[in-house]
Amino acid sequence: MELHVALHVTFIWPPSPTRLLISVFVGNIVTVMQFAVRRGSTRRVLIIGPLAFKFAIGPMGARHNRYEADLYRRTTPRRKAMLCPVIACSGSGAVSVMKAATPLTQSEFDELRASGSLPEWSDWDYLGCGDDGWPFETHKPDDWGWLNGKLVAVDYANVP
Repeated sequence: MELHVALHVTFIWPPSPTRLLISVFVGNIVTVMQFAVRRGSTRRVLIIGPLAFKFAIGPMGARHNRYEADLYRRTTPRRKAMLCPVIACSGSGAVSVMKAATPLTQSEFDELRASGSLPEWSDWDYLGCGDDGWPFETHKPDDWGWLNGKLVAVDYANVP
């Protein structure tokens, strides 16, 4: 059985370096999805449809990708509920794949912060020496998003 896949890219007007539409043709099925690019200090994130691809910029970005994948794999169900799921990570950490969450707007972030609805240290259930500390930066709206109507951390590699 042969599977034919074609890709068609449509640029959005006015031009934007971070958003365009991608049409994926698989057999007789056409899927249209948007993609976006996000830039962090150690990684670039390419969001295509339901997936976010995190590309490391140097060794620190690779370390962050590996840390998030490892933390998600081995953490407790209570903690996992706060994290955006990691689907896969290359052994080197050069690329990781997560579910794509809808980023928080600044006003959503401000409202959540003012109402005390962002996760707090006590929500993490720190178990003491040898346990992972608080992996979030709660002052950055870009580190949080909505996945299936639930607030999750999309960047939780707050490691030295």
